[in-house]
Amino acid sequence: MKKTTQLTNFVYLTLFPQLFHNYFQVSMAKKALQKGCLNYQVYNIRNWAIRGQADDYIYGGGSGMLLKIDCLVKTLAAVYENFGKNCYIILLSPQGKRFTQKDAERLIKASKNLVFLCGHYEGFDERIRDYVDEQISVGDFVTSGGEIPALLITETLIRALPGVLSLEAYQNETCLLMNEFDFAAYTRPAVFENQEVPAVLLSGNHRKIQEWREENSREKSQKHEQNSFNQRKIIPQANKWRLSPIVKNKD
Repeated sequence: MKKTTQLTNFVYLTLFPQLFHNYFQVSMAKKALQKGCLNYQVYNIRNWAIRGQADDYIYGGGSGMLLKIDCLVKTLAAVYENFGKNCYIILLSPQGKRFTQKDAERLIKASKNLVFLCGHYEGFDERIRDYVDEQISVGDFVTSGGEIPALLITETLIRALPGVLSLEAYQNETCLLMNEFDFAAYTRPAVFENQEVPAVLLSGNHRKIQEWREENSREKSQKHEQNSFNQRKIIPQANKWRLSPIVKNKD
């Protein structure tokens, strides 16, 4: 008898469900969904708010509005009712642990039901932190809400799911094995605007190509901060190119 694998469920609690529905309609997320590698559900927090009011003023004064504890907890209760107790609740918060590639497999193993609690406005009522398993941050910067950070994490997690990428492709992912960046890669044309593809890549000598790629990857990893800023930016000249879209003939 063939053993079936339980799918990973991505569950989002948000005030803006359409952001997540749109995401799963394109690119790798759509393909993974169609292949049966995952499921997703979105819960609109307003549906569990009294008269639809999911936010309120801050006790003690201050600017902005906070998401209310009652509707947040009621939404979580609805999630548990549908998925059972085996839910791993992730709060998107600047106070959380910085998300890295190493966290991807850890989170996938934590539970088949990964629940992302996305705040908005000035954040959450502080008491919601008692209801979550983990707080995660995607960086030291400010966003309007937790939706985009949740999608950034989702993108990384989807790539780590069995069946989405080949094992070889996943193992070669950037930063995955030795904290090194991908080697420089090129495609046709071999010469463009006097910029040439390194000759070794055109040589057909696979051993030398592999050696070049390994060395290039090490160099990029060692110098990635210095290489972040380009002092010799090229500005393309509009009069040299046909700028209207290329329309292919229909078959």
